Amino acid sequence: MSEQSPPVTVYRFGSFVLEPLQQRLMDASLRPIPLTPKAFDTLLCLVERGGELVSKRQLLERVWPDVVVEEAILARNVADLRKALGDDAAVPRFIETLPKRGYRFIAAVTVESGSAMPATAPDRGASQRPVDTLQLVANSPIPRALETTIEAPELGSDRRRRTLTVGWVVAGLIAAGIAAWLLWRRANAP
Repeated sequence: MSEQSPPVTVYRFGSFVLEPLQQRLMDASLRPIPLTPKAFDTLLCLVERGGELVSKRQLLERVWPDVVVEEAILARNVADLRKALGDDAAVPRFIETLPKRGYRFIAAVTVESGSAMPATAPDRGASQRPVDTLQLVANSPIPRALETTIEAPELGSDRRRRTLTVGWVVAGLIAAGIAAWLLWRRANAP
């Protein structure tokens, strides 16, 4: 019996090709466009849910699981993606911002699946169809959480511990200040 390789999914939008298994974004001439791993994960999440609102919370949980991250980091990732795609926030072609809610991938996406795809040319036998959200979820690759699995709990725990420590110190200082004020007031009462 021969072992079958898993189907490969490739997303095409505009003049770009997104290869999740290769963790690669390529331009029309199939040259790789450099993206950080987290920017790639952000783009993949948006493309997989093309046309849908993806809330900031959903993106933060998907791209940074088990790690406390500020929304500014997400906004920076989206800005980096827009720069890589040649997109403009004011007149978006790919990523639309929904203020205080999240982001939506607005470009038409073609999904190609096949048993093997060459790295430099598209598979001519691949089936092309418009984005179907349920199909995308069913065919989506396993999220690349392994890179954060080992480090994330430690990072998250340290950050939470520091936050709690600072919170307790501030609460203690406030309580001490109130106690000192009450004692001073009682001592100076007529």
